[in-house]
Amino acid sequence: MSEDRRGDVNGRKHSAMKEGKTETMDDDKNIRFAKIRRIAAMIGVIILAGIYITALVAAIGNWENSHAVFMTAVYLSIAVPVIIYVIMLIHRYSNKKDEKTDENKTKR
Repeated sequence: MSEDRRGDVNGRKHSAMKEGKTETMDDDKNIRFAKIRRIAAMIGVIILAGIYITALVAAIGNWENSHAVFMTAVYLSIAVPVIIYVIMLIHRYSNKKDEKTDENKTKR
């Protein structure tokens, strides 16, 4: 039986038939997940841009709390990407674990 190969949203290749079932539900999930990732990325860019603008204004400004605001902005510009990276690692690890349990269930 020949399988139709095509790329999904993330560029990976997979077969159109998976154990006799069409992958329309998987494709819909991939498309929705890609949209959610785009929206989350845009929100992250906006947050980081706001932090950088705040740091710039605090560095230029000469008011009472400008040093504290600047140091907070510098801290957040490091902490926010690190937290996002950790969340992505946890999500990736949990999905791999789910895929392994799904494979074990289908083998039985």
